Amino acid sequence: MIAILHTWGQNMSLHPHLHCIVPGGGWRKSGTWKSAKNKGKYLFNVKSMSKVFKAKFISELRKSEVKIPKKVYNTVYSKKWVIYAKQSFRSPKYVIEYLGRYTHKIAISNHRIIAVDRENKTVTFTAKDYRHQAKKIKLTLSSEEFVRRFALHILPKALHAYGITVF
Repeated sequence: MIAILHTWGQNMSLHPHLHCIVPGGGWRKSGTWKSAKNKGKYLFNVKSMSKVFKAKFISELRKSEVKIPKKVYNTVYSKKWVIYAKQSFRSPKYVIEYLGRYTHKIAISNHRIIAVDRENKTVTFTAKDYRHQAKKIKLTLSSEEFVRRFALHILPKALHAYGITVF
């Protein structure tokens, strides 16, 4: 399995989520591959996976050294976590294209910035409005808010990926 942390949405707000590529099967003890019995569909039931992932994530977070108030855990646990699953990739080419979209981008690329108004201290950029069928919109923020949102996505040194971790 490969997982990529993605921290932003189209409007550059903080929207942490993972993009994962999960194989449709697993290795037998004999060393041979066993495909899932799912007729090309998903390896796990998406609704069940949402509940299990949330519970396991919070459980592991509680075991960590990160000090988070119980009230925050309760709030996070009360939220509905959503797993979105897509059909499998047709070939390795599509896996590479998918990974490239999420591993080599920053919170906003230059082509989305439409205007920088130095006099009024605003930045206007394009975004997709997912509440309205991903319609392309123009969003104007104060320069200060634009920089604040951009800075939300600069990962601490400890979270930079320098290699692959195998579990």
